[in-house]
Amino acid sequence: MSNTDLQSDLTFIEGFSFPVYASIGFEQQATLAAERCARAYEFMRNLFSVEPRFDMYILAERDWASHTTERTYGMAHATLQRLTMACEPSDFWRGFVEIIRASSPESYQELLAIYGQERGQADLSPFFNLLVVHELAHIFQYQGQCDLPRLWLGEVFVNLCLHAYIAVIEPEQLPILETAPPLLAKVDAGGLKQHTLEDFEMLYTNMDPQNYGWYQAHFHMAAKQIYDTAGIEVLKALWQTFVIPDALLADKLRQQVHPSVANIMTMWAGKQMG
Repeated sequence: MSNTDLQSDLTFIEGFSFPVYASIGFEQQATLAAERCARAYEFMRNLFSVEPRFDMYILAERDWASHTTERTYGMAHATLQRLTMACEPSDFWRGFVEIIRASSPESYQELLAIYGQERGQADLSPFFNLLVVHELAHIFQYQGQCDLPRLWLGEVFVNLCLHAYIAVIEPEQLPILETAPPLLAKVDAGGLKQHTLEDFEMLYTNMDPQNYGWYQAHFHMAAKQIYDTAGIEVLKALWQTFVIPDALLADKLRQQVHPSVANIMTMWAGKQMG
């Protein structure tokens, strides 16, 4: 069975070390997204010494519901072994433009100057196209078993991966990455249902998509500040702090919890559990 047969309504993009599927007619956008993903893969592989396996999907709105359970078209996301991106502008992206335009005419003019226009309004597609790196970082986090203890910390981590990648590999994209988040972050939080870290931990993606984007804007800004202050070494430190090899985990369980808990790991091989 060929790669094309596996997804008969999509086209298979050749030339990458990971399978890439795209909506028919959007092969050029998909290739550009996959090329960035490949560059980011090498960047993070060298940082974290992990080589995750995954499939990449770049989808038009017509194909979204058939290939992902994410309800909001345009919201890039990753599971353990799949990365999904949108390949055309969405109402989700346009919603952020409207929020910024309503809050400040000056901020809206900044958007226009950096991102250009689509359908007569500022087009955030260039910004959202960068988020392939954010989602790839989640796959490294999941498959590398980087067990970050808070959801918000996980989002700061992947945004830091994104910022570091752009700063090192595609510095010409820094204005695209750095303009929209502070403009969205300064929108009056009084109109949002959720705006605390506790709210984020409790609801995560189960909140209004624009409210979720407001959190991400703050995480982007935090990542920039961290990178500007501490550099790429802080990424390595986060990884090394929260990746716990099995041997170390077993030792911690044995010494700090109880040997009977560690036995689940040390005695599993060849045993019938239950």
